[in-house]
Amino acid sequence: MENTSYSENHNFFLNTQDGDLVSKFTLGNGDVQEFLLGKGKFNILNRNKHNSKFFLNSLLLDSIESISCKYYNHLYGENTANELIADLELKNHKNKIQLVDEDGVSVSFNDKDLLSGINQFFNDRLNSELNEISPKFSLDDLNLEDLDLEDLNQFVFPHKLDKPWFIPECTTKFSPDPLYKTIGNYSTTIAVNGDPADIYYPIVPNIAKKTVEFPVALMLQGALVDKSDYSNYAAQVASYGFVVVVPNDERSVVNPATGEAFTGLFAQQQQVNDVLNQMVIEDNNPSSPIADIVDTDKLGLLGHSFGGSVGLGALQDDICLPGICSEDYVQPPELMAGIFYGTSFRDPITNEFLPVNNEDIPTGLIFGNRDSVIQPSSTEETYDEIINPPKALITVDGANHYGITNEDNLIREPSRPTLDQEIAVETIARWSGLFLRAHLLGDSGAFDYVYNTGDTLDPNVDVISQTQPFPETSQMLAI
Repeated sequence: MENTSYSENHNFFLNTQDGDLVSKFTLGNGDVQEFLLGKGKFNILNRNKHNSKFFLNSLLLDSIESISCKYYNHLYGENTANELIADLELKNHKNKIQLVDEDGVSVSFNDKDLLSGINQFFNDRLNSELNEISPKFSLDDLNLEDLDLEDLNQFVFPHKLDKPWFIPECTTKFSPDPLYKTIGNYSTTIAVNGDPADIYYPIVPNIAKKTVEFPVALMLQGALVDKSDYSNYAAQVASYGFVVVVPNDERSVVNPATGEAFTGLFAQQQQVNDVLNQMVIEDNNPSSPIADIVDTDKLGLLGHSFGGSVGLGALQDDICLPGICSEDYVQPPELMAGIFYGTSFRDPITNEFLPVNNEDIPTGLIFGNRDSVIQPSSTEETYDEIINPPKALITVDGANHYGITNEDNLIREPSRPTLDQEIAVETIARWSGLFLRAHLLGDSGAFDYVYNTGDTLDPNVDVISQTQPFPETSQMLAI
């Protein structure tokens, strides 16, 4: 009887036979998972000669940089020695996949041939190892209906009885690159408020649908910036494994300092609840392009400029700023993190920087050091006011206030960027996507990149961060 096991982050799954042998996998930058890989007790081979082979049924190529597999010596489910049998590596080179063993022997496949190719390669190597024990042994040719377990052990392993089976232990290497290459998008309407919205999402094979879910990331737009201006940024954040929603919220706001009223595109807190509710509708609508692939229990916030201020307000309940907060807003429990570009959090009348009591919700701020609309010092002071870690302050060298949009804004931003616009968008999207992966998906590789290694790997970025609360003075003295 077959047993299909899935990784927690669903980057690929294995279709195996029921059994008592366990293999550990690290998939798609996630944590170690365990899979059953079929029985190692050969007395059942007479019923199905293939039951001890393992198969990759579905491999989402876009989501994996590489897989390294090591085969270890096992005896009926017990690891008798940490002996390395083989070291296989899968390398994803755009449209070509290459498998390499520890001797440098490699074979390449096109995307369409990968599943059959990788299965054949792994099992050929397994056969090769077993044939060193007994040249007569072959998984494909085995026909031992008349042999019981004791006879089979003597037949297959006459010289090395401590080597009756091999179990692969596989890990993926972390990469800060996008996990999904193909991104879809469509437009819808937020039912409760009538806002038009663009939605960006990773496209997965039909075989993987209903086995993979992506958290929601809501993009809160800058003042008077149309949702279409964020299409490149939103698509790139989606490529890290998120359903990104970019609504247009048109309303009137009053400048509290002057009393002047404006009508246009202005984000507000209530969009957080409205969009989350809409995602439940979309996920349950069979005709929706994102039906059954949305994890509506996990929500992250993105934001630009005014929208970033709205996002910072949505992370807390203590302060309600005019024009930003919504009277009916209630922070949803699904809200797990937020990261915002070119923003600050200040009293609109006094310009005083206000505390951000983010209630242990991880908060990131990104800014371009050529931003003349929201001065970098304003974002830095806002970062200092964020009360609870984890928090990160990410500087993008050479980007201005509109480094996040498809094109620079020559009218509203007097300072010209020195960083190419395409590079700026990719950089801001990558750090946004990895920040959300770290905190919505528990991705340890992404966490390490954001808080430890990323600024040394990215020549355009500098990072200040804090992952743990600073100890109280009394605690420091006690130490």
